[in-house]
Amino acid sequence: MPDSDSGTDPSVFRAARTECHQARDEYFRCVTASDISLSVGPAVPLACKKQRQAFEACCKDPWVKHFDTLYFKQQQYAKIVKN
Repeated sequence: MPDSDSGTDPSVFRAARTECHQARDEYFRCVTASDISLSVGPAVPLACKKQRQAFEACCKDPWVKHFDTLYFKQQQYAKIVKN
């Protein structure tokens, strides 16, 4: 999705990254508030479906996958430390 004027992908700009990070934070805040255990993959809590759609719309697919994996690993680590 290059910008037709400059040939630059608009997702590299700070505003696009900020929007992506805000959507990501909103989604994972919902997941955490719902106290749902997520795994990496397509399962999305029903209560957080709207936030997930915004997250996927604002962020590139590789970013979404990266943030999902990172969140899952952080949750796994927290469980290990807790026990």
